[in-house]
Amino acid sequence: MSIRKLIALLLFTTTSLVPLPAHAQGGSPVLILTNANVIDGVSPQPIRQATVTVREGKIVSVTTGPPNIPANATVLDLKGKWLLPGLIDAHVHLSDLAAARIALASGVTTVRTGGAPHFLDIGIRELNHEGIVTLPDVVAAGYQVVKNPPELFFVDFPKMADLMPGVSGEANVRRVVRALIDRGVNVIKILATERSGLPQGDPRKRTFTDGELRAAVDEARKSGIPVMAHAHGDEGAAAAVLAGVRSIEHGTFIATARLRL
Repeated sequence: MSIRKLIALLLFTTTSLVPLPAHAQGGSPVLILTNANVIDGVSPQPIRQATVTVREGKIVSVTTGPPNIPANATVLDLKGKWLLPGLIDAHVHLSDLAAARIALASGVTTVRTGGAPHFLDIGIRELNHEGIVTLPDVVAAGYQVVKNPPELFFVDFPKMADLMPGVSGEANVRRVVRALIDRGVNVIKILATERSGLPQGDPRKRTFTDGELRAAVDEARKSGIPVMAHAHGDEGAAAAVLAGVRSIEHGTFIATARLRL
């Protein structure tokens, strides 16, 4: 397991949440965390007064009893603070680096974005992969696949200006999906229904046809990329599931009978 992705790197007291110091996450090939109370997400009870050994960035053991400390190790005495797996937020919309830092400071070490202009989410992901430990890792979606892309989409993809009137037809849906994959997204987000909270929209109303949804999933699958579907309405959510999407976001008006199928 990676200490940066799978251990929270968060030391809890009764009143504060403190990130593990950056110098302790790298540098020395061996890091020993002593006197830790560990919630590992697997054991039925917390592991009290544990010693966690990290070698070259990987957790190799969580033990109790007297610690075995190599001569070249960096040792941090946690003094009874809590150590636990980093949280994953599976649906965020990052507006800037400050928002990403807030997520990390709140215990979220990985986020999945539901859309970000100018591929901000990919940039944050790459900063994290370059070793910037004050930012979370990111499963990036880039732009959402929507019927009417925002103008910023065409700033990034000027050769797709013919789609300014709207994205219609299976071939054009595939074009948009392929363009996003070529820019390095980890996941495709498609709007199967309209948004909520907008005076001109109806969250129960479908956007893409069955064929267009299937085309999006099929094009993404060619590159091993999953698809998440924004869907408030029952019919749109069902169509997205039948098309093969990996997850439904929101599902506000999905009928109970549908959920039981």
